[in-house]
Amino acid sequence: MKRLFALACMALLCGCHGNGKETSDKATIYVATDMHYLDKSLYDNGEMFANLLAINDGKLIERGEEILEAFGEIVLDEKPDVLLVPGDLTFNGEMVSLHRLKREFDRIQSQGVQVLVIPGNHDIAYAHACSYLGDELKHVQNIGQQDFRQEMEEYGLRQALSVDEASFSYVYQVNETLWLMMLDANTEQVKGSLCEETLSWMEEQLKKARKEHVQVIGCSHQNVLVHNRMMMQGFVMGNHEKVAALLKKYGVSLHLSGHSHLQHTAIDGNLMDICTESMAVWPLRYGVLQVEGKEMRYEKKDLGIFGEEAYERFRQTVERGKASTFAQRDISPEVEEQMMEYAIQVNAAYYTGDEEGVASLKNDKRLGLWESQVSDSFFYLYMQEIFRDR
Repeated sequence: MKRLFALACMALLCGCHGNGKETSDKATIYVATDMHYLDKSLYDNGEMFANLLAINDGKLIERGEEILEAFGEIVLDEKPDVLLVPGDLTFNGEMVSLHRLKREFDRIQSQGVQVLVIPGNHDIAYAHACSYLGDELKHVQNIGQQDFRQEMEEYGLRQALSVDEASFSYVYQVNETLWLMMLDANTEQVKGSLCEETLSWMEEQLKKARKEHVQVIGCSHQNVLVHNRMMMQGFVMGNHEKVAALLKKYGVSLHLSGHSHLQHTAIDGNLMDICTESMAVWPLRYGVLQVEGKEMRYEKKDLGIFGEEAYERFRQTVERGKASTFAQRDISPEVEEQMMEYAIQVNAAYYTGDEEGVASLKNDKRLGLWESQVSDSFFYLYMQEIFRDR
């Protein structure tokens, strides 16, 4: 089954585009999404920051500076043609965090790597932009839509073939036969969806690409295809069906996204949506897309730092989420421990795109414990959806 899935993926990614002519054009595109960077001036080791770490969803917030610097060095060493940063650049939309990212993007771009960004749902007009110093939580300046446009125009808009006036959407020409269509679904006016003006602009650009026999790869923060039926609300674009229909109508076979903090590929007809994991969550990952003519290959790569620390944060997050499932249930501590360990392993395999790991856990006897003890729970149904998805 895995071999069939791999062949299906390759068939989609290697399908004909434009007029079907061969091209030797090559491009290397790195994808670093959901950085959730929090500037180090906004937190310390005090009570308020400790409280934040105790309830956050697995992000290695306190290592943000080291993660940013380590990834920057990888990019400068390997020199891809393009670095895509598709949203949730900042932790919660802090202007000072965006300023620090701008300095890093300037450093990367000055060495010949084109940086392309779009905002995520945490970046524009986010109400929870705060500092965490001592025992105080204070609101700090957040990022408005025009602020983002002004601060980030060097990373896509200024080099674009076409810019959408209603959003931060634009088209960037990678080479003579390849365009990247960056789609912004996080404006102040329409949150989580592409507005009608952007949809019209999008179709105009896709018509132009088809006329010029150019291959288009789409990119957005939110997913355009459903990756998990129990993780739909807020994860896919509100009008994702319209967006996906447009992409399919004009022969776009690959779309890149983030937002779900999940390494996963969804397929609908001839359209594939590859969701890259959050760089702030174990195992601290980015994606590498190699394009050569009509052939495209995607692989996931780990930063290779803070592995144990990041995994422990991930584990704690899963444990905290599952603990409510066991509350007020008559389950022995020994059985509860087995069920919890199983849930952690399933989540770890699923979120990192480990298909073999998911397959091996599907027939694990500990799934029977979940079925016999809490078959009516969200997390049992969620795991069943993971196995069905494979």
